[in-house]
Amino acid sequence: MIVKLHSNGETDLFMMYQKTEGITEDIHSDHKTTFNSHVVIVEQSGDSEDSWVKANLAPGAVYTQKDWNGGTLVVQVCSITPGTPDVAKVISFVDGKTTASCVPTTTGGECVDTDKRFVVNSRMINGCRWVKHRKTEARCNKRNVSSMCPVTCGTCGYEHYRDGGKPFRQGSAKRSCSWISRRPEKIKTRWCSKAGVSQICRYTCREHPSLTRSRNIFSYD
Repeated sequence: MIVKLHSNGETDLFMMYQKTEGITEDIHSDHKTTFNSHVVIVEQSGDSEDSWVKANLAPGAVYTQKDWNGGTLVVQVCSITPGTPDVAKVISFVDGKTTASCVPTTTGGECVDTDKRFVVNSRMINGCRWVKHRKTEARCNKRNVSSMCPVTCGTCGYEHYRDGGKPFRQGSAKRSCSWISRRPEKIKTRWCSKAGVSQICRYTCREHPSLTRSRNIFSYD
């Protein structure tokens, strides 16, 4: 299944679930890790025109495109469940006009700014207080800052179920959500129970919501 994202005056985007088997099993080895079992977003301006890969998304990953129909286009992969067939659950919306969430409204992901110090440009800064202090918009536009300070940066619409992307200070240690996600479950649980960590690592520390299985390879909400 291929899903087309279209809006008047915008270049069309296409979403598809990529798996390196069948006609794509001979994909170059350099790209197998990048694209296998990922949701791929491709841009194409018209029939027979060149197409360009815009993003390849693993579970929890988010693609955004500013100034799309008067807002920010958001595409997030909620989950990818291996099986026969694989099932990818994806949400897409224009922030500022519509909204969607990977989390059922009954459970809701918590959207808060972290009060922990985190790293920006290789320097440990004073967290979201540094973002609020001045040049807030410019600081929010720095890579992954909005994922640490979604309230200050006004990005709760799509950050509230995404891991914070910056290394942060936890006691005397510097840790990251990706580091925690790679720990065994027992250790991950211990880290997620530490004060403030689950508010940063919202995806890694979540309670997995039950998802309705679909016969489709690509389940789109």
